Amino acid sequence: MVLADVLVADESLADRLFEAGCDDGTLFSSEGVAAVGFAREAESLEDAVRSAIRDVTSLGVRVARVEYGRPRLPEATPNVRPAGGACPTWLPSP
Repeated sequence: MVLADVLVADESLADRLFEAGCDDGTLFSSEGVAAVGFAREAESLEDAVRSAIRDVTSLGVRVARVEYGRPRLPEATPNVRPAGGACPTWLPSP
């Protein structure tokens, strides 16, 4: 889950996410983009995504998009190629 308007993952945001129910997520950032990787269990993928969005936005943090599937690697990563195709992307409702 890519966060909007968050450039750096910091301990304060990680703590707030944990307290908001994102104890199954890992906050990280790279090159000015912050995101949360989730290992969320639910009845369906849609339920998992919706509950993760709800937990994150409950803090006033906006979600730019949700990507699932194999992670994308930067093109500059030498000698590493992801298996499979592009990651599907979900955009949260406005």
